[in-house]
Amino acid sequence: MSLNIVQALRSKSVAEASRLIGFASTYISDRALVNILNQYDLNNKRNDPQLIQQLYAFVSVPGLKEQVARWLAS
Repeated sequence: MSLNIVQALRSKSVAEASRLIGFASTYISDRALVNILNQYDLNNKRNDPQLIQQLYAFVSVPGLKEQVARWLAS
């Protein structure tokens, strides 16, 4: 899941990735994950490894993978 989020955000323009992050709370119920996404600096790719490491903490949350998939498809 973690790498999918980073890859999905990086495959979009900064404006589209920002829009996705802005709507994350509509699709994702885990507030901690939404907060991490809101703090992510889209303009600095050097932050990607840190985001990936943070997102690994959410891999085992039940139902979250499906929520992320719906969010990224929005």
